[in-house]
Amino acid sequence: MAKQKSTSFAKISLFLTLALLGCAEEDGITAQQGKIMFDDFNYESSTDPILGNFGWTVRTGRGGPGESGTTWLEENIDFIDDEVIPDNKLLRLTSTTNGAGRNTYQAEIYHPQTYLEGTYAARIHFFDSPSEGIDGDEVNQTFFAISTLDYPLDSNYSELDFAEYLPNGGWGSGEPTFWMTSWETYQNSPYIQDSKTDEIDESFEGWHTVSATVGNGEIKYYIDGILRATHDGEYFPEQDMSITFNLWFIAGRLLDDTSTRSYQELVDWVYFSEDLEIDHTQIENKVTELRQKDIIRIDDFK
Repeated sequence: MAKQKSTSFAKISLFLTLALLGCAEEDGITAQQGKIMFDDFNYESSTDPILGNFGWTVRTGRGGPGESGTTWLEENIDFIDDEVIPDNKLLRLTSTTNGAGRNTYQAEIYHPQTYLEGTYAARIHFFDSPSEGIDGDEVNQTFFAISTLDYPLDSNYSELDFAEYLPNGGWGSGEPTFWMTSWETYQNSPYIQDSKTDEIDESFEGWHTVSATVGNGEIKYYIDGILRATHDGEYFPEQDMSITFNLWFIAGRLLDDTSTRSYQELVDWVYFSEDLEIDHTQIENKVTELRQKDIIRIDDFK
């Protein structure tokens, strides 16, 4: 009798669960275990008030990384029409130099320090050649998450470099290299760095979906759904981080040439979910679903 009662209860529970899921589907809501942030980067310009209202900050002023004397410019962040997808826009980062730090202008945009465990993803176009001028400067096209460093060798510092693409090499490599790095900490003077890195020595020019899962004590780095690196231990992040894109020149590695050259990086969209059980196909499907519903941005963390 007890067994029969238990079976009936299980059937009722299953029925209620399916009914609730059915209601969610009828309301156009996909079952979601955790909060998400998604941005399709459909903005008018870097001064569009909607950009700031959604939480993005365009970096300005001086400071590293990069050549001494470098300036970060608001106008080096802009939004252009997608030539492939109608009515879609792309985030474009542009950095320029003429070989001198005081004439080097870089690009950075970042979201609030809100993100820790979950799935990070972005669709990015990397370039092997400058958009203007001669080629050869060692430049870094990036997508990463980072916290503040409260003091030198701060043990709670957190940084995950999902993508650092160096089309002209750098950091000991003389060829196009894709770097994935997890940080424990660092200090600037004298310079000390405690991090774990994996690198791929090949060209990644073109569109790629870069993603990472951060949870259960591991960081797993993916490019187009292929697992490329796994880091753990002391390199697992301890505090919330800011999602960031920037484009900068490696210090001391500019060409000895006074002509102007410009490099670019494009971003189609960025996505974060607290859910770890998301693979490449699910990420792409979720973005497609949001676009089909004309949802160009959503932030459950506000």
